[in-house]
Amino acid sequence: MFSHSDIERPEPRWPAILAVFASATLQATLPGSMRIGPPWLIAGTVVALVAVAWTTRRVGLRALNDWLSLGIVGVLTVGLGYGLATLLAPPPSSG
Repeated sequence: MFSHSDIERPEPRWPAILAVFASATLQATLPGSMRIGPPWLIAGTVVALVAVAWTTRRVGLRALNDWLSLGIVGVLTVGLGYGLATLLAPPPSSG
């Protein structure tokens, strides 16, 4: 059973934030043909969303924090999906 102190002190978020930043950094290092826009686009979007999500969590806006978390995962998924699609796409035929 959960005690009152377990409910008051939620789990730490820094491991997840570190993993999100690592994923965004790795996407920024991909070759230009395998990423969407400039190298800072995905990373900057993720950093902004994490900052807002951290703030909403501190303020107590749980529903907005949940949506922002889904937005972070969505941005990373779109970037990864685009890179994977360009990797698996057949090269253009020359002829």
